Amino acid sequence: MCMPLKPVFSRHKRDGVQITDEPTGALDYAASKEILKLIEDINKRYGNTVLMVTHNNAIQYMADRVVRLRDGMVRINECNTQKIPAGQLEGKRNGRFP
Repeated sequence: MCMPLKPVFSRHKRDGVQITDEPTGALDYAASKEILKLIEDINKRYGNTVLMVTHNNAIQYMADRVVRLRDGMVRINECNTQKIPAGQLEGKRNGRFP
């Protein structure tokens, strides 16, 4: 089954999965930072799982786990041992964010 992913913020406040597809794709710098901080805050506050699909390599630094896919196959599945808060992501990806 193939399911298109859309940015979502569900109404539940406890368990669950937040799925976001390119959450910063069409946003400017300031709005991108605010959205990432919001996603991070929701994750911390409610303890839910966030599944974020993105081409923005800078976002990987705020993740607990990074999974890279190529041709429909998992190529990398690793824990991020040096997690950076969303508010400190500047300077990544060739000095640009997003």
